[in-house]
Amino acid sequence: MAHVSLTLVLVGSLPVFPGQEGEMQRTKTTFEARETLDLSFEDEEIFGLWVAALRALMYETEPTFFTAVASPLNPVNASAIESIKRKAPEDAHCTELIRDAILQLLLTKTAAALNIVWIIIVAGCGTWWASTSFGWWNAFYINYPTCPGLKGGCYIPERDGVPYRLQGTDFANIAIQIVRGCLTYQGLVIVGPWRFTNFWHLKCSRRSCEKGLDLYGRPTESVWFHVSPEKRLLVIRLLLGNIFFQVLLQAFAIVFFSYELDQSTPGTLSGVVCVILSIGCAVAAAVIQSKEEHAVHLAEPDKFPPNPVLHAIEKFRKRRAQESARTGVQKEVEFMRSLLTCRCPRPSEKKTLRCPGPRRRRPSPPPRTPRTRRSRSRTSSGEIR
Repeated sequence: MAHVSLTLVLVGSLPVFPGQEGEMQRTKTTFEARETLDLSFEDEEIFGLWVAALRALMYETEPTFFTAVASPLNPVNASAIESIKRKAPEDAHCTELIRDAILQLLLTKTAAALNIVWIIIVAGCGTWWASTSFGWWNAFYINYPTCPGLKGGCYIPERDGVPYRLQGTDFANIAIQIVRGCLTYQGLVIVGPWRFTNFWHLKCSRRSCEKGLDLYGRPTESVWFHVSPEKRLLVIRLLLGNIFFQVLLQAFAIVFFSYELDQSTPGTLSGVVCVILSIGCAVAAAVIQSKEEHAVHLAEPDKFPPNPVLHAIEKFRKRRAQESARTGVQKEVEFMRSLLTCRCPRPSEKKTLRCPGPRRRRPSPPPRTPRTRRSRSRTSSGEIR
């Protein structure tokens, strides 16, 4: 190979000068006037060193997408927050203004503080309920006499009746009831308005629900509104199914209010079925939404950020590739130093110095063809033929 060539594409990165509206009006610099830069190399090792260095430089200077992760602190879709905060148009109906007020109220700092309190309550009561399975609360019980006004200042079972004892199972029942109530509150108050808003927008609203249009039919760059309306409706139906089965679970919790009723066959079956269906709807909606939003990102990667989970996986892979690229640059540098130290001879020199380099596999010899031996026979006259 006589030489190896490399072409670099030059892209301008300077901002627009003050007083100019678009990038097309900005005066191009000397480097921007040239679109490409051609480089030629006569050595394969130097070419590989350039490629490895450019690869490492691209990984280090690649722009990072910062995406808002969905959490209880964001009761609406993370990508739709900017669209919700926009001012409503003049033809907005009073019901639409009330909807916007509710959604913006959920995005305030007060709502975020209440969501933090909700997380603490759910985590604390969940830990409390889990600790009752180890029997820790059996030693701590409370006796409640049936007669609050005791005569003589002492308790007599024959006179005042058998007291009610709050056992460890009762503590477990109280904890799980609080957790169920908090989950129902989340479905109806925290995330419910956003889900019902999208269902109304996709099925009953007079506004257009096509791709790229927000709740008022205005163009938006939100990833959620660039998903097809059919997929959005499927996701919203699954999320509403999550709320429905959670509310149904809360209704069964009211009917089977005690620990004994909750552990009975009807109480156990109703609770398990509602929990499985509620969690299944939420997981299915999350998978479909992540897949569709990632497809929107792949269609226009420079405009839309990736899904947070897939974004983290992609960053992890790129970090490993970056480390391998740096390792490749280090190996190339060490190889070049070994060449300079060894002073490998040029083809014109008549020295036979051996330098460390990549080992080349010797070609395997061609397979040998078996030779046929000619049989010799004597004639009657004694000649060999």
